[in-house]
Amino acid sequence: MGGTILGTSNTASPYFYSKKNAGKTEHSDESRTALKNIERMGIEYLVCVGGDGSLTVAERMSRDGVHIVGIPKTIDNDVVGTDISVGFDTALSIATEAIDRVHSSAQSHHRVMIVEVMGRNAGWLALYSGVAGGGDIVLIPEIPFDLQVVVDRVKERSRRGKRFTIVVISEGARRSEVRSWYGAL
Repeated sequence: MGGTILGTSNTASPYFYSKKNAGKTEHSDESRTALKNIERMGIEYLVCVGGDGSLTVAERMSRDGVHIVGIPKTIDNDVVGTDISVGFDTALSIATEAIDRVHSSAQSHHRVMIVEVMGRNAGWLALYSGVAGGGDIVLIPEIPFDLQVVVDRVKERSRRGKRFTIVVISEGARRSEVRSWYGAL
């Protein structure tokens, strides 16, 4: 079972708290209430386990006087100042295995298989798992891609007798040209 069994939120900042009012989302600064509750409950230290968003909020709370212990936990592996965050290695193992497992189907059926992995703005998971799992093309957010170059690479592999291709793409990968989705058809 993944680490998210504890529950997650990428919008739960007391400094920019979201709430619905008559079907409309409103934002407000509820940090004073949060800080008062921490004091009222006698919390001496707050352990924050999370990614860049959670740790950014924790850093701000620290500036407001809360004693914080920050633990970087994100499969995106994008927390500044860390080499490998908690969760990345597990996600890497699972993604690598998934990529490895599609090889036989891709090869026997002469298919282009696309495996998307998480990684919002960071391509670590796609890059590491793509290399380790034998992906042929890896697309990451840090390097915008040209769709025609990807198509040409697939065709080139086919001309060389490789009648299958595995494309590993990070969820945040983006094309280098800004065109409508329909323009690509």
